[in-house]
Amino acid sequence: MTKDQKYQKKYYQELKKSNQIGINVDLISKKCIDYAYEIINENYEYAENLIQSLSKCYKIPPVKVNLHIKPRPVSRSNTDLFGQYAPSSPGKQAQVDLWILTRHKILVGPNEFMRTIIEEWMHHWDMKVLKFEISPHTKGFQKRIREVMRALQVRIS
Repeated sequence: MTKDQKYQKKYYQELKKSNQIGINVDLISKKCIDYAYEIINENYEYAENLIQSLSKCYKIPPVKVNLHIKPRPVSRSNTDLFGQYAPSSPGKQAQVDLWILTRHKILVGPNEFMRTIIEEWMHHWDMKVLKFEISPHTKGFQKRIREVMRALQVRIS
């Protein structure tokens, strides 16, 4: 057996063992749980304030913001999606849904979260200011997002 084969065998044995070991979640203190919810609430307030401020700047109707703690279902292209815009309809306010967990239940990074907020608000802007019936992800749409991110001094990756 070669050195690589020995390593591979040991690696798979450790992996198998690791899959069988759980974690005692009873040890997670109330303080940890409170801290997690504090982060979530701060994210919600931040998203809500940013979206409403942008809408106010452009004199367009406000948007209802919903923040979901669970991961969003994966898209048809098998990618994580962290936001979704629903336009207003008679008697119903426009709505932005934001998910702050990836499909692997990892908190979305701050830049991705900020980009998602701006992207979903941009759909609202397209429909209210440009009077589009739909708001597809075109080159122009992406360019507008980058312009808003630059204006807000958000790092663009």
